[in-house]
Amino acid sequence: GGLLQKVNRDTMSFATKLCRIVYAGGDAVDVMKQPQTDSGKFSLPGVLAVKRVDGVPTVFPKDGGEVASDENLLRVVYDQGPVPSLVWDDFDTVKARAAAEWAALPPAADNLSASIKAKIDAQLAARGKRSRF
Repeated sequence: GGLLQKVNRDTMSFATKLCRIVYAGGDAVDVMKQPQTDSGKFSLPGVLAVKRVDGVPTVFPKDGGEVASDENLLRVVYDQGPVPSLVWDDFDTVKARAAAEWAALPPAADNLSASIKAKIDAQLAARGKRSRF
């Protein structure tokens, strides 16, 4: 029970947020949230892709052309229901993979690409706020 009691979205400063909206007319808009009560928190705008850069998982805009589909570490597992062809790993496999990935990471790294930082800055500028980078 300790795993669920000690690690949660608040202790990890993580939450899943809306990142892109497509209106009925087909117009798509990237969305970024930044709570006024905590300037250290912000969400990443747009549809994302993740690839390894020097061993570090790094976030890019998916539509930026910087990540080939076979490089993207993100996978769709739920699309209006679980993806039927997906084979789920058992919990022990997931734990072992997470431990190996964690051990391989450097103590500190910048996991945001220059292109995602530019997107974040553009969103902030549109709100009259300063760059975070």
